[in-house]
Amino acid sequence: MIEGTDTSSDVQAPADGDASKRRGRNTPVLVAVITALATCGGSAITAMTPMVSGWWQSITGKPGVSPKTPALIVSPVGGERVSCRPTIRGVAPTPEGQAAYWLVVHGRYSTSEYYLSREVVPSDARTGQWDLGQVELGGIADAGKEYELMLVRTDGDMTTSFKGRLQRKEFLLGSELPKPSARIDEVTVIRNDEPPCRLPPSPSSAEG
Repeated sequence: MIEGTDTSSDVQAPADGDASKRRGRNTPVLVAVITALATCGGSAITAMTPMVSGWWQSITGKPGVSPKTPALIVSPVGGERVSCRPTIRGVAPTPEGQAAYWLVVHGRYSTSEYYLSREVVPSDARTGQWDLGQVELGGIADAGKEYELMLVRTDGDMTTSFKGRLQRKEFLLGSELPKPSARIDEVTVIRNDEPPCRLPPSPSSAEG
């Protein structure tokens, strides 16, 4: 998993003084525990809610999930074998202003481009839990390939652009992530078509 943002991006995480330093020291521990819990499935996200809230409260003295709480992909974990249409789960703060989070898929092979899957919206602002089902990973001939699942943050005009793409069903982003946007977290998974993938329709119909 990646902490912070992509250094090549123009979007930067806001500074937070001493709290930022404390958050930096504690985040690796939080990520390790979340990764371990992820193997238990969706129930693990609910189980970890007190931990996320307690972690944030220990830093700020304020309860609950905050805009500064790390946005993470919790399941699947890196190196995991997944179906051609897996469910992706994670945690994220509710975005403020024109900020938004997105799931972007990128096949790790020479002809692959970046595809915008869907907007990530926490289903519960208190826990920050989100999940996206039937995420499309390539076509019928792409079994065994590796895919990067990316949690991307946008703001301002880029958020407007991404929302417009979804409405127009223009999922192709090109050979690079558009700038300014920030790659907040990512995991690489392997598509496993056992049993054979039947390629059911997905909400985005975006192939990598």
